[in-house]
Amino acid sequence: MNFFINNFHLFCICIAMGFITYVNFKGNKKHSSDIFIILGLSLALAAFVAIEEYTRSRTDLIFLATLCSLLGYVIRPIVIYFFIRLADRERLVPCWIFIILFVINFLFYLPALFINNEALSHFAYYYVVNATNDGIEFVRGSFNFSSHILSGILLAYLVFISFRMISLKHRDDALMVLTCVLFVVIAVLLESLAIATNLLNMTISISCVFYYLFLNRDDNRRDALTRLFTRKTYYVDLAKYEKRIVGVISIDMNGLKYLNDTKGHEEGDNAIICVGKAILMSIKKDMLAYRMGGDEFLITAYSSKREELDNISNKIKNIVESSGYYCSTGVAYKDKESISYQELVELSEVEMYNDKANFYKTHRIERRKSRVI
Repeated sequence: MNFFINNFHLFCICIAMGFITYVNFKGNKKHSSDIFIILGLSLALAAFVAIEEYTRSRTDLIFLATLCSLLGYVIRPIVIYFFIRLADRERLVPCWIFIILFVINFLFYLPALFINNEALSHFAYYYVVNATNDGIEFVRGSFNFSSHILSGILLAYLVFISFRMISLKHRDDALMVLTCVLFVVIAVLLESLAIATNLLNMTISISCVFYYLFLNRDDNRRDALTRLFTRKTYYVDLAKYEKRIVGVISIDMNGLKYLNDTKGHEEGDNAIICVGKAILMSIKKDMLAYRMGGDEFLITAYSSKREELDNISNKIKNIVESSGYYCSTGVAYKDKESISYQELVELSEVEMYNDKANFYKTHRIERRKSRVI
């Protein structure tokens, strides 16, 4: 009963998140599965801590206390790993590398179970009967911090992912990940310094809630195929930032209908994804990029110069062309204050359509059917 009372807030979070992820499971099975695992492991950690605290008053349960501590040391880095799976969309590090690290961490703590062999059991940590002979005490061994070091490595990797997100123009994602990392780091330090106990599992659960809610919010703002912002987001941003926009780049694919008709819609989707990646690789921090619908894209700039916009436009076209696809672009820059934003968009579209007409003419392609003539 004490375990339930002491961890009531954790149970509430797990039940609420469990219900939300179950409802949304079909929408994103990967995220939902990872969330379920994180919540399950957090509850397991809480249970192991509760059992370990119970054994402190029993001199006959040293092995059980040792086992619970071992499971705690092994599971904590694994929980952080599943949080990494939520954040790391690119899978930069193969799964087997993490598995090797977890196995090594397990082997560091495994000797503690050999409680009848002092040389082995004192390797990482061990329990001894206290001076009053009415309970047991925890003692750190020479290699007790393996789990802490591994957790630190994983948290550092999360920070790396965050900075990579910034470079890929996913600044909101990065800020949320860094915030969650900060929560977990504080919890790890407090537990490592014995200032608090049973803190990390709760902290990870709360961070998991924050990040999952952010993912759902972010998914509603971004296009699922390209990860660019959606048309709906464009209108929301426009209402806030219209007066600050100094330049616009309009982008439209060439020959998408031909790709869909001859090679299937999957190839057409690949082409759209290619354009989205090219845009993310090319834009700068003062720009926002949107998929306006179908094969139409728009970039708004807030402090760039005309030459920078022209360079970005050409870079996008070159990246797309190097992948075997084609797109047309149009750039408009606010040289005069009297030019309205709508006029800016119209100017960029006129330039883009001129570029498109020139493309079809140069490549001797019939525009309506998108085939060579």
